[in-house]
Amino acid sequence: MAAILTCGLMMTSCDEEANPVIPTPDEPVVQNCVKPDYLKAGDKVALISPSYFTPMENVEKTADVLRSWGLEPVIGPNVGKVVDGRYASTVAERVSDIRWALSDPSIKAIICNRGGYGTIQLIDQLTLAELKASPKWLVGFSDISTLHGLLTRAGVMSIHGTMSSFLPSVHINITLRLLRWLSLRPSS
Repeated sequence: MAAILTCGLMMTSCDEEANPVIPTPDEPVVQNCVKPDYLKAGDKVALISPSYFTPMENVEKTADVLRSWGLEPVIGPNVGKVVDGRYASTVAERVSDIRWALSDPSIKAIICNRGGYGTIQLIDQLTLAELKASPKWLVGFSDISTLHGLLTRAGVMSIHGTMSSFLPSVHINITLRLLRWLSLRPSS
């Protein structure tokens, strides 16, 4: 699986020449996407679990990979909890972790620990305005695509790529190298 920058690939378009979905009066089509800043050494990256539970051992391994890249991992306040045997905390706690990562100006990117059905429970809890207010790279795939769709509608680029659950095991593959390149490009 390759990492893909998303914006304009789902429900709205950032390309004026594309044929966007006809918007409802309260949801205009976004024509200009915001590209979050590239990461640099020392930047903080939040590790959150917006859906299914991820063992802390996996999260810590991912934190080690990020440290080896010169980044500072920050684990979400509710990561490590489990509800109903599969969810990574309650809906309110998972939304709280997303808002925490978005609102903390020291956090520059968000990597999701795992996908799963639980992400769909969050979409009516988040507003497009709050997603666009502080654009940050969001990384994940599978059911995390729900969040990519929201970010696309908000006009913020994101990365459809390897999550925390897989990052340590693919440390040397092309997807991970591409993800690192996308996030740690030198400024021009």
